[in-house]
Amino acid sequence: MTHLRHSGGQTACDAVVICAGHASAPLAAELGDRVPLGAERGYCIQYRTNPTGLTKPLMLADQRIAITPKLPGLRVAGQVEIADPDAPENWKHVEILHRRAVSVFPELEGLDMDAIRWMGVRPSMTDCTPVIGRSSRAANAIHAFGHGHIGFTASARTARIVDDLLSDRTPDTPMGPFSPRRFAR
Repeated sequence: MTHLRHSGGQTACDAVVICAGHASAPLAAELGDRVPLGAERGYCIQYRTNPTGLTKPLMLADQRIAITPKLPGLRVAGQVEIADPDAPENWKHVEILHRRAVSVFPELEGLDMDAIRWMGVRPSMTDCTPVIGRSSRAANAIHAFGHGHIGFTASARTARIVDDLLSDRTPDTPMGPFSPRRFAR
């Protein structure tokens, strides 16, 4: 039996999965695993309308942007910074996105004034490989974080691995590369 401490006291549980995004590192450290988890902050601009006529996502390698129709508007992303998750937003990244989008779609000029600016934090490992596996101190504590840009893509596979570990089955994926202990020296 394990107890999970939280602001309301503690809760008894049979197992725990650490998957708290960029806040996972201190939780992993409490469980004996020090990991170099960083905050990768991604920026985007969401226009409230879509005057481009674009109906499918478009990735423009030369501009380093991705443009996605999002009803009723258009989202442009492609700027990232490595920074403390609590640092103030650096909106120059959104200005860059807007300029690059306007260079391709001039009809977006001026629409940034009414657009939604957004910044989100991705939990990213220094080796670009997520941490998935049992903690060093508690066999019933499983780590599953640090997926960076592939979090959405890898979520189903990671969930299957976590389910295998929680059910005492051997995952069909070699776990060595994902071990939380790979950083111990």
